[in-house]
Amino acid sequence: VLLRRKKKGIDDEVDFQIVEPDRIIQNGDKISILRHMHERVVPAAPHIEIVRETDRILAVNKIAGVPTQDDVGGLNSMVSMVIDSLTSRINSNIPVPAETEYPIFVPISSHTAEPNTPRNPFATTTTAAATSTAEVPNSVSNLIATDTASVVTAPDTSTTTIRPKTHNSNRRLYMCHRLDKAVSGVLMFAKGGGTVKWITQQMKQRFVRKFYLARVRGKFEIPEGKDHQICTLKLAWCKVQRKGLIDQTTGKSCLTRFVLLGYHQASDTSLVLCSPFTGRRHQIRIHLSGLGYPIANDELYGGVTTAADAPVTPIYTDDESGTLRMAMNQERRDWCRKCKWASDVLEHKEPSPLVDPGIWLHSLRYELLGEERLVMQTSIPTFANDFQFDLPNFDELYASFQNGHEIIDEDDSDGGD
Repeated sequence: VLLRRKKKGIDDEVDFQIVEPDRIIQNGDKISILRHMHERVVPAAPHIEIVRETDRILAVNKIAGVPTQDDVGGLNSMVSMVIDSLTSRINSNIPVPAETEYPIFVPISSHTAEPNTPRNPFATTTTAAATSTAEVPNSVSNLIATDTASVVTAPDTSTTTIRPKTHNSNRRLYMCHRLDKAVSGVLMFAKGGGTVKWITQQMKQRFVRKFYLARVRGKFEIPEGKDHQICTLKLAWCKVQRKGLIDQTTGKSCLTRFVLLGYHQASDTSLVLCSPFTGRRHQIRIHLSGLGYPIANDELYGGVTTAADAPVTPIYTDDESGTLRMAMNQERRDWCRKCKWASDVLEHKEPSPLVDPGIWLHSLRYELLGEERLVMQTSIPTFANDFQFDLPNFDELYASFQNGHEIIDEDDSDGGD
Protein backbone atom coordinates (compact mmCIF):
# COMPACT_ATOMS: atom_id res chain seq x y z
CA VAL A 1 0.00 0.00 0.00
CA LEU A 2 1.40 3.39 -1.05
CA LEU A 3 0.30 6.79 0.23
CA ARG A 4 0.56 10.28 -1.24
CA ARG A 5 -0.10 13.10 1.18
CA LYS A 6 -2.17 16.09 0.19
CA LYS A 7 0.29 18.73 -0.97
CA LYS A 8 0.30 21.67 1.46
CA GLY A 9 3.51 23.43 0.45
CA ILE A 10 5.86 23.78 -2.51
CA ASP A 11 8.46 21.51 -0.90
CA ASP A 12 6.05 18.70 -0.05
CA GLU A 13 6.61 15.26 -1.59
CA VAL A 14 4.28 14.51 -4.50
CA ASP A 15 5.20 10.86 -5.15
CA PHE A 16 3.54 7.82 -3.61
CA GLN A 17 5.58 6.43 -0.73
CA ILE A 18 5.53 3.29 1.42
CA VAL A 19 4.09 4.11 4.83
CA GLU A 20 3.78 2.30 8.12
CA PRO A 21 0.51 0.46 8.87
CA ASP A 22 -0.30 2.81 11.77
CA ARG A 23 -0.13 5.96 9.64
CA ILE A 24 -3.36 7.97 10.00
CA ILE A 25 -5.04 8.88 6.72
CA GLN A 26 -6.08 12.52 6.38
CA ASN A 27 -8.57 14.24 4.11
CA GLY A 28 -7.04 14.82 0.67
CA ASP A 29 -4.52 11.93 0.88
CA LYS A 30 -4.43 9.38 -1.94
CA ILE A 31 -3.83 5.65 -1.58
CA SER A 32 -2.40 3.31 -4.23
CA ILE A 33 -2.67 -0.46 -3.78
CA LEU A 34 -0.21 -2.59 -5.74
CA ARG A 35 -1.26 -6.15 -6.49
CA HIS A 36 0.81 -9.16 -7.45
CA MET A 37 -0.89 -10.78 -10.43
CA HIS A 38 -0.04 -13.10 -13.31
CA GLU A 39 -0.81 -12.06 -16.86
CA ARG A 40 -2.96 -14.30 -19.01
CA VAL A 41 -0.99 -16.65 -21.22
CA VAL A 42 -1.95 -15.97 -24.83
CA PRO A 43 -0.54 -17.01 -28.22
CA ALA A 44 2.25 -14.81 -29.56
CA ALA A 45 1.00 -12.30 -32.13
CA PRO A 46 3.83 -10.04 -33.35
CA HIS A 47 1.73 -8.48 -36.12
CA ILE A 48 -2.05 -8.38 -35.81
CA GLU A 49 -3.86 -7.72 -39.08
CA ILE A 50 -5.50 -4.30 -39.23
CA VAL A 51 -8.79 -4.81 -41.04
CA ARG A 52 -10.16 -1.27 -41.04
CA GLU A 53 -9.56 2.07 -39.35
CA THR A 54 -11.66 5.22 -39.49
CA ASP A 55 -11.79 8.28 -37.26
CA ARG A 56 -14.20 6.39 -35.00
CA ILE A 57 -13.23 2.71 -35.02
CA LEU A 58 -10.30 0.33 -35.36
CA ALA A 59 -11.06 -3.22 -36.54
CA VAL A 60 -8.49 -6.01 -36.28
CA ASN A 61 -8.25 -9.70 -37.09
CA LYS A 62 -8.27 -11.32 -33.65
CA ILE A 63 -6.21 -14.48 -33.36
CA ALA A 64 -7.72 -17.59 -31.79
CA GLY A 65 -6.78 -18.27 -28.19
CA VAL A 66 -7.05 -14.69 -26.92
CA PRO A 67 -10.03 -14.05 -24.60
CA THR A 68 -12.21 -10.96 -24.95
CA GLN A 69 -14.69 -11.69 -22.17
CA ASP A 70 -13.82 -10.02 -18.86
CA ASP A 71 -10.86 -8.22 -20.44
CA VAL A 72 -9.63 -6.05 -17.57
CA GLY A 73 -6.47 -4.78 -19.24
CA GLY A 74 -2.87 -5.74 -18.66
CA LEU A 75 0.05 -6.50 -20.96
CA ASN A 76 -1.69 -9.50 -22.53
CA SER A 77 -5.09 -7.90 -23.00
CA MET A 78 -6.42 -7.58 -26.54
CA VAL A 79 -6.06 -3.78 -26.46
CA SER A 80 -2.42 -3.99 -25.39
CA MET A 81 -1.69 -6.62 -28.04
CA VAL A 82 -3.09 -4.33 -30.75
CA ILE A 83 -1.06 -1.34 -29.53
CA ASP A 84 2.10 -3.44 -29.22
CA SER A 85 1.59 -4.89 -32.69
CA LEU A 86 1.28 -1.44 -34.25
CA THR A 87 4.28 -0.19 -32.26
CA SER A 88 6.34 -3.16 -33.48
CA ARG A 89 5.37 -2.43 -37.09
CA ILE A 90 6.38 1.20 -36.78
CA ASN A 91 9.68 0.43 -35.04
CA SER A 92 10.48 -2.17 -37.71
CA ASN A 93 9.44 0.15 -40.57
CA ILE A 94 6.75 -2.31 -41.61
CA PRO A 95 3.94 -0.39 -43.38
CA VAL A 96 0.54 -0.45 -41.73
CA PRO A 97 -2.09 -0.84 -44.47
CA ALA A 98 -4.45 2.12 -44.43
CA GLU A 99 -6.87 0.75 -47.03
CA THR A 100 -8.17 -2.52 -48.39
CA GLU A 101 -10.37 -3.27 -51.38
CA TYR A 102 -13.55 -3.08 -49.30
CA PRO A 103 -15.57 0.15 -49.04
CA ILE A 104 -15.57 2.06 -45.76
CA PHE A 105 -18.51 4.45 -45.49
CA VAL A 106 -21.21 4.14 -48.13
CA PRO A 107 -24.72 5.67 -47.95
CA ILE A 108 -27.53 3.14 -47.46
CA SER A 109 -30.79 4.58 -48.78
CA SER A 110 -32.92 1.68 -47.53
CA HIS A 111 -32.07 2.48 -43.90
CA THR A 112 -33.11 6.12 -43.84
CA ALA A 113 -36.85 5.49 -43.58
CA GLU A 114 -39.21 7.17 -41.15
CA PRO A 115 -38.97 5.97 -37.49
CA ASN A 116 -42.24 3.98 -37.67
CA THR A 117 -41.44 2.28 -40.97
CA PRO A 118 -40.93 -1.51 -40.53
CA ARG A 119 -37.25 -2.42 -40.69
CA ASN A 120 -35.88 -4.90 -43.16
CA PRO A 121 -32.19 -5.48 -42.35
CA PHE A 122 -31.94 -8.01 -45.18
CA ALA A 123 -33.01 -5.54 -47.87
CA THR A 124 -30.80 -5.20 -50.94
CA THR A 125 -28.73 -2.05 -50.53
CA THR A 126 -27.50 0.53 -52.98
CA THR A 127 -23.87 1.51 -52.78
CA ALA A 128 -21.84 4.48 -53.91
CA ALA A 129 -18.14 4.96 -54.43
CA ALA A 130 -16.17 4.56 -51.24
CA THR A 131 -14.75 7.62 -49.57
CA SER A 132 -11.01 7.36 -49.27
CA THR A 133 -9.65 7.46 -45.72
CA ALA A 134 -6.03 6.72 -46.50
CA GLU A 135 -5.15 9.55 -44.09
CA VAL A 136 -7.17 8.98 -40.92
CA PRO A 137 -6.55 12.13 -38.82
CA ASN A 138 -6.50 10.30 -35.49
CA SER A 139 -5.18 6.92 -36.58
CA VAL A 140 -3.70 4.88 -33.76
CA SER A 141 -0.58 4.31 -35.86
CA ASN A 142 0.04 8.05 -36.22
CA LEU A 143 -0.47 8.62 -32.50
CA ILE A 144 2.02 5.86 -31.68
CA ALA A 145 4.52 7.17 -34.22
CA THR A 146 4.50 10.65 -32.68
CA ASP A 147 5.15 9.03 -29.27
CA THR A 148 3.24 11.82 -27.53
CA ALA A 149 -0.05 12.02 -25.73
CA SER A 150 -2.75 13.11 -28.16
CA VAL A 151 -6.33 14.19 -27.68
CA VAL A 152 -8.77 13.92 -30.58
CA THR A 153 -12.49 14.45 -30.96
CA ALA A 154 -14.66 11.95 -32.82
CA PRO A 155 -17.75 13.08 -34.78
CA ASP A 156 -19.94 12.09 -31.84
CA THR A 157 -18.03 14.60 -29.63
CA SER A 158 -16.42 11.83 -27.56
CA THR A 159 -12.90 12.66 -26.43
CA THR A 160 -10.25 10.05 -27.14
CA THR A 161 -6.84 9.87 -25.54
CA ILE A 162 -4.07 7.61 -26.84
CA ARG A 163 -0.84 7.34 -24.88
CA PRO A 164 1.53 4.63 -26.16
CA LYS A 165 3.22 2.40 -23.60
CA THR A 166 0.90 3.46 -20.80
CA HIS A 167 -1.93 1.84 -18.91
CA ASN A 168 -4.96 0.67 -20.87
CA SER A 169 -7.20 3.27 -19.23
CA ASN A 170 -5.30 6.06 -21.01
CA ARG A 171 -5.55 4.55 -24.46
CA ARG A 172 -9.31 4.84 -24.74
CA LEU A 173 -9.74 1.97 -27.16
CA TYR A 174 -13.02 0.32 -26.22
CA MET A 175 -13.97 -3.19 -27.29
CA CYS A 176 -17.36 -2.97 -29.02
CA HIS A 177 -18.35 -6.65 -28.99
CA ARG A 178 -16.96 -10.04 -28.00
CA LEU A 179 -15.66 -13.14 -29.68
CA ASP A 180 -15.19 -16.48 -27.96
CA LYS A 181 -11.62 -17.16 -26.92
CA ALA A 182 -11.39 -20.03 -29.41
CA VAL A 183 -12.70 -17.94 -32.34
CA SER A 184 -10.68 -15.70 -34.65
CA GLY A 185 -11.71 -12.84 -36.92
CA VAL A 186 -13.14 -9.32 -37.00
CA LEU A 187 -13.01 -7.52 -33.66
CA MET A 188 -14.00 -3.86 -33.42
CA PHE A 189 -12.62 -1.20 -31.08
CA ALA A 190 -14.15 2.24 -30.68
CA LYS A 191 -12.08 5.38 -30.17
CA GLY A 192 -14.34 6.75 -27.48
CA GLY A 193 -17.28 5.83 -25.28
CA GLY A 194 -19.77 7.64 -27.51
CA THR A 195 -18.80 5.47 -30.47
CA VAL A 196 -19.35 2.35 -28.36
CA LYS A 197 -22.93 3.51 -27.71
CA TRP A 198 -23.40 4.18 -31.42
CA ILE A 199 -22.22 0.71 -32.44
CA THR A 200 -24.17 -0.97 -29.62
CA GLN A 201 -27.32 0.78 -30.83
CA GLN A 202 -26.64 -0.48 -34.36
CA MET A 203 -26.44 -4.04 -33.05
CA LYS A 204 -29.57 -3.74 -30.89
CA GLN A 205 -31.55 -2.49 -33.89
CA ARG A 206 -30.00 -5.32 -35.94
CA PHE A 207 -28.48 -2.94 -38.46
CA VAL A 208 -25.62 -5.41 -38.69
CA ARG A 209 -24.64 -8.28 -40.96
CA LYS A 210 -22.24 -10.94 -39.74
CA PHE A 211 -20.56 -13.69 -41.72
CA TYR A 212 -18.41 -16.49 -40.31
CA LEU A 213 -16.43 -19.32 -41.90
CA ALA A 214 -16.62 -22.74 -40.24
CA ARG A 215 -15.02 -26.07 -41.12
CA VAL A 216 -17.41 -28.82 -40.05
CA ARG A 217 -17.50 -32.62 -39.95
CA GLY A 218 -19.23 -34.41 -42.81
CA LYS A 219 -20.70 -33.25 -46.10
CA PHE A 220 -22.99 -30.35 -45.27
CA GLU A 221 -26.38 -30.81 -46.95
CA ILE A 222 -28.59 -27.99 -48.24
CA PRO A 223 -32.35 -28.68 -48.57
CA GLU A 224 -33.40 -29.50 -52.11
CA GLY A 225 -34.42 -26.44 -54.07
CA LYS A 226 -32.73 -24.07 -51.60
CA ASP A 227 -29.43 -22.22 -51.71
CA HIS A 228 -28.96 -22.14 -47.92
CA GLN A 229 -29.89 -23.94 -44.71
CA ILE A 230 -31.78 -22.24 -41.85
CA CYS A 231 -31.58 -23.25 -38.19
CA THR A 232 -33.95 -21.85 -35.55
CA LEU A 233 -33.25 -24.17 -32.62
CA LYS A 234 -33.79 -22.37 -29.29
CA LEU A 235 -30.80 -22.13 -26.99
CA ALA A 236 -30.22 -21.98 -23.25
CA TRP A 237 -27.00 -21.59 -21.26
CA CYS A 238 -25.94 -24.10 -18.61
CA LYS A 239 -23.78 -22.44 -15.95
CA VAL A 240 -22.75 -25.78 -14.46
CA GLN A 241 -21.43 -27.27 -17.70
CA ARG A 242 -20.40 -23.83 -19.02
CA LYS A 243 -21.85 -24.55 -22.43
CA GLY A 244 -24.97 -23.90 -24.44
CA LEU A 245 -27.82 -26.37 -24.77
CA ILE A 246 -30.70 -26.82 -27.19
CA ASP A 247 -33.92 -26.16 -25.29
CA GLN A 248 -37.05 -25.85 -27.42
CA THR A 249 -39.23 -25.25 -24.34
CA THR A 250 -37.58 -22.46 -22.36
CA GLY A 251 -34.64 -21.53 -24.60
CA LYS A 252 -34.20 -18.19 -26.34
CA SER A 253 -35.19 -17.79 -29.98
CA CYS A 254 -32.39 -17.45 -32.50
CA LEU A 255 -31.70 -17.87 -36.19
CA THR A 256 -28.61 -18.78 -38.23
CA ARG A 257 -28.25 -19.29 -41.98
CA PHE A 258 -25.65 -21.55 -43.58
CA VAL A 259 -24.25 -21.67 -47.12
CA LEU A 260 -22.04 -24.53 -48.36
CA LEU A 261 -18.80 -23.27 -49.93
CA GLY A 262 -16.93 -26.53 -50.46
CA TYR A 263 -16.32 -30.15 -49.45
CA HIS A 264 -12.93 -31.79 -48.77
CA GLN A 265 -13.30 -35.51 -49.36
CA ALA A 266 -9.95 -36.59 -47.88
CA SER A 267 -10.84 -35.19 -44.43
CA ASP A 268 -14.62 -35.52 -44.84
CA THR A 269 -15.10 -31.90 -43.83
CA SER A 270 -17.11 -29.04 -45.33
CA LEU A 271 -16.46 -25.31 -45.43
CA VAL A 272 -19.62 -23.42 -44.48
CA LEU A 273 -20.46 -19.72 -44.54
CA CYS A 274 -22.52 -18.88 -41.44
CA SER A 275 -24.71 -15.80 -40.99
CA PRO A 276 -26.23 -15.43 -37.50
CA PHE A 277 -29.22 -13.09 -37.30
CA THR A 278 -29.19 -13.16 -33.49
CA GLY A 279 -26.15 -13.22 -31.21
CA ARG A 280 -26.65 -15.92 -28.60
CA ARG A 281 -23.64 -17.27 -26.80
CA HIS A 282 -22.02 -20.08 -28.85
CA GLN A 283 -24.96 -19.84 -31.27
CA ILE A 284 -23.15 -20.91 -34.43
CA ARG A 285 -21.32 -23.74 -32.67
CA ILE A 286 -24.51 -25.15 -31.15
CA HIS A 287 -26.60 -24.78 -34.29
CA LEU A 288 -24.00 -26.58 -36.40
CA SER A 289 -23.83 -29.35 -33.82
CA GLY A 290 -27.63 -29.53 -33.65
CA LEU A 291 -27.81 -29.97 -37.43
CA GLY A 292 -25.35 -32.86 -37.20
CA TYR A 293 -22.30 -31.00 -38.51
CA PRO A 294 -20.20 -29.89 -35.52
CA ILE A 295 -17.14 -27.74 -36.10
CA ALA A 296 -14.53 -30.39 -36.83
CA ASN A 297 -12.14 -29.60 -33.95
CA ASP A 298 -14.67 -28.15 -31.47
CA GLU A 299 -14.62 -30.85 -28.78
CA LEU A 300 -17.11 -28.96 -26.61
CA TYR A 301 -19.88 -29.55 -29.16
CA GLY A 302 -19.04 -32.85 -30.78
CA GLY A 303 -15.91 -32.18 -32.79
CA VAL A 304 -12.74 -34.27 -32.58
CA THR A 305 -9.18 -32.99 -32.39
CA THR A 306 -6.87 -35.27 -34.37
CA ALA A 307 -3.20 -35.79 -33.59
CA ALA A 308 -2.26 -33.56 -36.53
CA ASP A 309 -4.42 -30.70 -35.21
CA ALA A 310 -3.61 -31.08 -31.51
CA PRO A 311 -1.74 -28.22 -29.79
CA VAL A 312 2.00 -28.83 -29.46
CA THR A 313 3.36 -25.54 -28.09
CA PRO A 314 3.90 -25.31 -24.30
CA ILE A 315 2.52 -22.13 -22.76
CA TYR A 316 5.92 -21.37 -21.18
CA THR A 317 8.70 -21.71 -23.76
CA ASP A 318 12.08 -20.31 -22.67
CA ASP A 319 15.16 -19.61 -24.79
CA GLU A 320 18.64 -21.06 -24.29
CA SER A 321 19.68 -18.08 -22.17
CA GLY A 322 16.81 -18.58 -19.73
CA THR A 323 15.35 -15.11 -20.33
CA LEU A 324 11.88 -16.11 -19.16
CA ARG A 325 13.22 -17.82 -16.05
CA MET A 326 15.28 -14.74 -15.08
CA ALA A 327 12.28 -12.45 -15.59
CA MET A 328 10.13 -14.77 -13.48
CA ASN A 329 12.69 -14.84 -10.65
CA GLN A 330 12.79 -11.04 -10.51
CA GLU A 331 9.07 -10.83 -9.78
CA ARG A 332 8.61 -14.12 -7.91
CA ARG A 333 6.91 -14.09 -4.53
CA ASP A 334 7.57 -17.04 -2.24
CA TRP A 335 4.02 -16.97 -0.89
CA CYS A 336 2.45 -17.14 -4.38
CA ARG A 337 1.48 -20.68 -5.42
CA LYS A 338 1.25 -19.70 -9.07
CA CYS A 339 4.81 -18.34 -9.00
CA LYS A 340 6.02 -21.66 -7.60
CA TRP A 341 4.07 -23.64 -10.19
CA ALA A 342 5.38 -21.52 -13.09
CA SER A 343 8.96 -21.90 -11.83
CA ASP A 344 8.51 -25.67 -11.58
CA VAL A 345 7.21 -25.76 -15.16
CA LEU A 346 10.22 -23.82 -16.43
CA GLU A 347 12.53 -26.21 -14.57
CA HIS A 348 10.60 -29.18 -16.03
CA LYS A 349 9.44 -30.32 -12.59
CA GLU A 350 5.81 -29.94 -13.68
CA PRO A 351 4.27 -30.66 -17.11
CA SER A 352 3.50 -27.54 -19.10
CA PRO A 353 -0.03 -26.95 -20.44
CA LEU A 354 -0.20 -26.44 -24.19
CA VAL A 355 -1.31 -23.38 -26.12
CA ASP A 356 -4.93 -23.67 -27.24
CA PRO A 357 -4.94 -23.20 -31.05
CA GLY A 358 -8.63 -22.37 -31.14
CA ILE A 359 -11.39 -23.90 -33.25
CA TRP A 360 -12.17 -23.72 -36.96
CA LEU A 361 -14.61 -20.83 -36.68
CA HIS A 362 -13.65 -17.41 -38.03
CA SER A 363 -15.50 -14.08 -38.03
CA LEU A 364 -14.93 -13.15 -41.68
CA ARG A 365 -17.01 -10.06 -42.27
CA TYR A 366 -18.96 -7.44 -40.30
CA GLU A 367 -21.20 -4.79 -41.80
CA LEU A 368 -22.85 -1.95 -39.88
CA LEU A 369 -25.91 -0.72 -41.76
CA GLY A 370 -27.16 2.43 -40.07
CA GLU A 371 -27.30 5.74 -41.89
CA GLU A 372 -23.80 4.89 -43.09
CA ARG A 373 -22.43 1.51 -44.08
CA LEU A 374 -19.20 0.27 -42.55
CA VAL A 375 -17.73 -2.92 -44.02
CA MET A 376 -14.94 -4.90 -42.35
CA GLN A 377 -13.56 -8.11 -43.85
CA THR A 378 -10.48 -10.12 -42.90
CA SER A 379 -8.21 -12.35 -44.93
CA ILE A 380 -9.21 -16.01 -45.34
CA PRO A 381 -8.15 -18.21 -42.36
CA THR A 382 -5.64 -21.01 -42.90
CA PHE A 383 -8.13 -23.77 -42.04
CA ALA A 384 -9.90 -22.96 -45.33
CA ASN A 385 -6.79 -23.58 -47.46
CA ASP A 386 -7.86 -27.13 -48.35
CA PHE A 387 -10.92 -25.85 -50.21
CA GLN A 388 -11.34 -24.35 -53.67
CA PHE A 389 -14.10 -21.74 -53.40
CA ASP A 390 -15.17 -18.20 -54.23
CA LEU A 391 -16.86 -15.93 -51.75
CA PRO A 392 -20.38 -14.92 -52.84
CA ASN A 393 -21.64 -11.45 -53.57
CA PHE A 394 -22.83 -10.61 -50.06
CA ASP A 395 -25.58 -8.20 -51.12
CA GLU A 396 -27.03 -10.78 -53.50
CA LEU A 397 -26.73 -13.42 -50.80
CA TYR A 398 -28.72 -11.30 -48.35
CA ALA A 399 -31.35 -10.73 -51.00
CA SER A 400 -31.77 -14.51 -51.24
CA PHE A 401 -31.96 -14.69 -47.43
CA GLN A 402 -34.93 -12.31 -47.51
CA ASN A 403 -37.27 -15.08 -48.65
CA GLY A 404 -38.58 -16.94 -45.62
CA HIS A 405 -37.11 -14.40 -43.20
CA GLU A 406 -38.39 -14.79 -39.63
CA ILE A 407 -38.59 -11.77 -37.34
CA ILE A 408 -37.25 -12.33 -33.82
CA ASP A 409 -38.00 -9.54 -31.36
CA GLU A 410 -36.34 -10.88 -28.20
CA ASP A 411 -33.20 -9.23 -26.90
CA ASP A 412 -30.26 -11.15 -28.33
CA SER A 413 -27.23 -9.54 -26.67
CA ASP A 414 -26.25 -12.32 -24.28
CA GLY A 415 -22.69 -13.06 -25.38
CA GLY A 416 -20.03 -13.49 -28.04
CA ASP A 417 -20.28 -15.60 -31.15
